[in-house]
Amino acid sequence: MSSQARNATRAVLLLMAFAFGLVQSARADVCCPSGCVPLNNGGTACVKAGTTQSCGSGTICGVSAGGGGGGGGQGGSAVAPILPPSSCGLFLQCSYANGVAAVTVVNSSGTRYTNPPKYWVYTRVVYAKGCVGGGAALNIALDGKATLNLFTLQYHNLCTNELPMSFLARIGSFPDTIGSCDCNIPLPAPPYGPASCRQGFVWRNAFDGDAVCVTPARKDQVQGENANAGSTSAGSGPYGPNTCKSGFVWRAARPSDLVCVTVQSRAQVKLENDTAWDRVAHIAGQ
Repeated sequence: MSSQARNATRAVLLLMAFAFGLVQSARADVCCPSGCVPLNNGGTACVKAGTTQSCGSGTICGVSAGGGGGGGGQGGSAVAPILPPSSCGLFLQCSYANGVAAVTVVNSSGTRYTNPPKYWVYTRVVYAKGCVGGGAALNIALDGKATLNLFTLQYHNLCTNELPMSFLARIGSFPDTIGSCDCNIPLPAPPYGPASCRQGFVWRNAFDGDAVCVTPARKDQVQGENANAGSTSAGSGPYGPNTCKSGFVWRAARPSDLVCVTVQSRAQVKLENDTAWDRVAHIAGQ
């Protein structure tokens, strides 16, 4: 074979190898019909999102159709479908530690989604009678492992504080119910039940059973009012023995609380009663 022929043959072989390398490289990205995703089995097979139902063969992105079948290199990177997969194409793993609930999104192969669409997963803090935390669903954004600090939630709109409590996460819809692909974990109860105070607060004890949470200094003030009730009461008058001296009014921590206190203290009691939910511990450690 002449030198010119050998050079021509070598050029053809190099061109074929280059073209084969382009195809192999392109196979890392498989383009499927609308509503379908790559099977990622090393070929170009496509399935309907979240199922094993075949959509036929896709094409290698950037390469004309018909380039497809068999084996070869690594499968393409996962392409997120427009809607979250059903039938546990994705499933959720929930965990809780130190006031933080976490949701991890995992696909059926055990691989975490590092950037799933934010509307895929919804979460709620749910109480014994089905009352939902804050009165609305908490839709948290996901970035591989989403977290929600339960210590920072405001609870003053809750309609109940009855135990037990749960943290729910569901794929694709608000978690009124939880399916097998979703997760539901119990939250640890605070030490004194539904009336437990958040850290830094104590029961007011204006009367037996008064579990409104206040600062320790405010509790001391209320106890002082109880101890000095005789000196602020007139003893008789328009309201009988419960009549207050001039400048004092009934405290009204409850309707039957007739201890005479300053106008300022009564206003403080009303504020404490109206905002009591803000100082209640809904999970252990608050």
